[in-house]
Amino acid sequence: MKRILLVEDDEFKREKIIDFVNRQSWCALLRVAVSVSGAIDEIDKSSFDLVLLDMAIPNHDEGADGAQGLGGLAVFRYLSFVAKGTQVIVVTQFEALSEGSTVVDIDTLQRLLSLEFGPQFLGLIRYLTDNDNWKMDIDSLMKSAG
Repeated sequence: MKRILLVEDDEFKREKIIDFVNRQSWCALLRVAVSVSGAIDEIDKSSFDLVLLDMAIPNHDEGADGAQGLGGLAVFRYLSFVAKGTQVIVVTQFEALSEGSTVVDIDTLQRLLSLEFGPQFLGLIRYLTDNDNWKMDIDSLMKSAG
C-alpha cells in the first residue's frame, strides 16, 4: 500500500483522479496539493511512495500567477533532491507544454524526464476527459513498480 501525493490544480481532473486512486487497493493514503509551493509543503511535512504530478501548475495555491507550462518540473527537482526514493508519474492532459517561448511535446518531455530523473520517473500518462485509458495506465505503472 502506497502513500500518494497528487499535485493537480484543475478541479475536474483532480476530482476524477482522487475518485480513482481512493478506490485502488494500492492506495493507503492520499494527500493533495494544487501548486508548486503546496506540493513542496506536503513533501516537507510527510513522506510519500508516489507522486502523481501535473506539469502545468501555478507557483502558489491562489493561482494568481496562472499555471506554469512546466511548473511540475520544479516539484520534481525538489523531490529528487529531498526524497530520491519517491517515484513520480506525470499525468498531463496536454499534447505539448510551453515554458516561455519553448514548446515541448509530451514525447520529448517523457525522454527529458527519463534522462534527468532516471528510475524515479515511472512514466508519463496522458489524461483525456473523453476516455478512461489513463486509469488503466496508472494502474499498470503502479503494478509494475511493485
